[in-house]
Amino acid sequence: MENATPLSLVTDQPALDTIAEPLGAAIRQAYSRAGDAGRVVKNAMHGVWLGHPLHPVFTDVPIGAWTTSLVLDAVGAIREDEGLERASDVAMAVGLVGAVGAAVTGLTNWSEPGCCTVS
Repeated sequence: MENATPLSLVTDQPALDTIAEPLGAAIRQAYSRAGDAGRVVKNAMHGVWLGHPLHPVFTDVPIGAWTTSLVLDAVGAIREDEGLERASDVAMAVGLVGAVGAAVTGLTNWSEPGCCTVS
């Protein structure tokens, strides 16, 4: 354990497996039970159609949108501009939608590492 990183000390806990294994199995089973449609959706979530994993694409959306929201909100507060503050709310909403996409694609990739790899 002398080469253990702080991240591996957290993620290599056996207690996490009691949650992770059933969750991964449930995600795989949900796609499997949907038959051909499930396979198509799973491949779409993996980014096979894009030729690149889809999860990293979605993670950029909330990061950019929430950063934009922060700046718009700060400038709107300084200038007392309600229009900028409303624009900040829109950017926040875009970030939330992107976060849902990142979560779904991330869970799909995590549940089947190495599945549906794209080249």
